[in-house]
Amino acid sequence: EKARRAAILHDCTKYLNMEEQLQLCRQYGIVLDDLEQKSVKLLHSKTGAAIARDVYGVPDDIYWAIFWHTTGKADMSTLEKVLYLADYMEPTRDFPGVEKLRELTRRDLDAALRLGLEMSVEDLEERGVPVHHNTMEALNWVLEHGPRDPS
Repeated sequence: EKARRAAILHDCTKYLNMEEQLQLCRQYGIVLDDLEQKSVKLLHSKTGAAIARDVYGVPDDIYWAIFWHTTGKADMSTLEKVLYLADYMEPTRDFPGVEKLRELTRRDLDAALRLGLEMSVEDLEERGVPVHHNTMEALNWVLEHGPRDPS
């Protein structure tokens, strides 16, 4: 039920423009790093979490799952992992390896998280898009503490 609520609300601010996102950040006291100040895609997870808590009254675990669903973070909870992966490989996504990731998710959530983070970092680097430090910290944490072979 918590994953369902998080999934329903996680993109509630996704289609707001940059100024609207920044206004919500100011309103809710959300502190942004340099990369987030320039990326509307990164902002919607934080503003969506704030709206989910303020307007819809979600508990902290759902708030944090929404908050981290775009970048991930080190030492994610099960709910945070589920939402991160569900968003990354949702049914409309079509990229090399997505079917392998979907299948792995059914067998081993932690191995799937490692693979998903590796794929995300590789894709961003190939496209010349800066990788958020939280994503790198998530990947490094999984590499240090998680499964050694994601296949």
